[in-house]
Amino acid sequence: MEPRIGIITYGDDPHGHLIKKKIEEQHGVWCCLIPSDELVLRGRLEWSSQSEAPALLPTIEGQTVDVRTLNTLWYRRTSVKQTLPENTDAAYELPILRSTERVLEGILLNAFQGHWVSHPLATRLAENKLVQLHAAQRAGLRIPATLVSQDPVHIRRFCAAHPGAIIKPVATPRGVELASTAVVSQELLDNEEVLALTASIYQECIPGTRHLRISVVGERCDGALIEAEALDWRMDLNVPFSPYPLDSHLEQRLRDTLHELGLVMGIFDVKLTDDDEPVFLEVNPQGQFLFVEALCRLPLADIFAAFLVDQATQDVKSRQR
Repeated sequence: MEPRIGIITYGDDPHGHLIKKKIEEQHGVWCCLIPSDELVLRGRLEWSSQSEAPALLPTIEGQTVDVRTLNTLWYRRTSVKQTLPENTDAAYELPILRSTERVLEGILLNAFQGHWVSHPLATRLAENKLVQLHAAQRAGLRIPATLVSQDPVHIRRFCAAHPGAIIKPVATPRGVELASTAVVSQELLDNEEVLALTASIYQECIPGTRHLRISVVGERCDGALIEAEALDWRMDLNVPFSPYPLDSHLEQRLRDTLHELGLVMGIFDVKLTDDDEPVFLEVNPQGQFLFVEALCRLPLADIFAAFLVDQATQDVKSRQR
């Protein structure tokens, strides 16, 4: 039995296509890409209560794959919208999307029996920033002083105790790759209605210009140092990037954070204080890593492709016992 790997992501996702190519060309392993935003247009989704019936999803090549035959599934991106046939009535768009989401989820949870990277339920839970912060703290990482509130009195008190405090959304909407972080302005603090409208995350601002972007895949950790004056370096990538060696204590705490969250991979954002203490900011269960590879020459795509192949090979061996 040869390993078989599936990738669920957008049809035009460069991460998915590059990793698929590396798996096939470098390892000679079969791999398919399931375009999560084209499921309605391509059709051919199928599941049956009969135990021997296939559980089918369409692939980017125009074929179908029985997910029961896959050994590893990289659950990278599911879509907030679907490419629909022309002239589809707008009134049906949301019901079609919701139905397709549930069918995809049901087929995978019922039929896939291999190694998840990572499990959909763990991934969804880990996207919650409050859950992330708690997991990182339990794993022994320092986190910024944090308040989540919509009480203007408590917000103003927190910001007074932490000058230069920042604000960020509790959740990034699906389909939005980047939600910026900003310093809490006096104008915002003076606006009672806006403060009370919805709960947001208010955090101590960690001083310094050294940021770490760390890819953790299984047991392996690869760090990149970003030197930037800006609070949110992601808004301008025209800054120095370089590989950064990580000490064993930090690596273990990052792995422990993923374990707390039930994940097997994650892309961490960490900031170094002037005393070299790492401070956890957040972890993306399926974060972007190709731009880091391009900017500091870390072979992250090769590492990740090899990891997926190893996971699939382990599953093959376990099924043959």
